[in-house]
Amino acid sequence: MRVFEEEHEINLRQKEELENSSKSKDIFFANMSHEIRTPLNAILGFAELMNAEGNEFTDEEYTMFNNLIHKNGQILLNIIDDVLDLSLIESGHYTINIKEMDVNAICEDSVMSLRSKAPKGVEVLFNKSYEYLYAKII
Repeated sequence: MRVFEEEHEINLRQKEELENSSKSKDIFFANMSHEIRTPLNAILGFAELMNAEGNEFTDEEYTMFNNLIHKNGQILLNIIDDVLDLSLIESGHYTINIKEMDVNAICEDSVMSLRSKAPKGVEVLFNKSYEYLYAKII
């Protein structure tokens, strides 16, 4: 009888772990869906603007749209690379590379993307309140 109870307890724990894992994966995919759609929508939105009939954009505006399409393409590529890296991490075949990054530039790029999606009357702002930011691995 004792063995049956122990096996039942183990089965219940395994079931709970599987349910928690499933919930975590659902949350991950919901977040990933949003993360992928945001730059993709920016790319498509700016491309549609550039191709719309009757537009009267200046060369400077076309250059700006092209730059935004390129930046959002890079963001999308980075997201896809990150997802692929996750599979390498899970399989134990990933090496961590530590490098300096310009956090302000990353934030500015994100703000540019958000501005393109903001509803009319909403202004997206970014305040560089630090000369530099850094992270220390402990």
